[in-house]
Amino acid sequence: MKADRTHHVPPRDQLLKVASDKLVRAFGGQEAAGEHIGCRQQRVSDCVRPNTPDFLRISEVAALEDATHGTIGHPLVTRALARRQGFMLVRQPQAPAADCDILKLLGDLAAENGDIAKAVLDAIADGNIDAAEREHIIEQIMEQQTVGAAMIAMLRAEGPL
Repeated sequence: MKADRTHHVPPRDQLLKVASDKLVRAFGGQEAAGEHIGCRQQRVSDCVRPNTPDFLRISEVAALEDATHGTIGHPLVTRALARRQGFMLVRQPQAPAADCDILKLLGDLAAENGDIAKAVLDAIADGNIDAAEREHIIEQIMEQQTVGAAMIAMLRAEGPL
């Protein structure tokens, strides 16, 4: 049976189609992805096309994301799903090196907070925060969250702090 290629995909679902297409491209294309997840290239094509009702299955997304670690935006579909539900996906860090202590991380966290404050103050100096400045502020916040998550990992790990 042929797929309906005149289907109207709602904007909310189009973001998943875009993320799926990026994931398939990151894997190496439709043929390679189809072979990896055990389906025909045409089905993969239908799952990434903006005018078909088909989507990759969760297990297929997982298999492709497992194989695309290190690519920009990884994990692409998981990140799109999290964003759709109002969440921000942040990698859970490993516990810091054994020679790292809680006070060092506290200092790192304070430094990151200072970086955020500087980024905001620099951005508003001219009375306008442009797109590049917004992205820089977001980067600084993400770095601060990474240090905070490392502190959490250290506190959850057994052993001396």
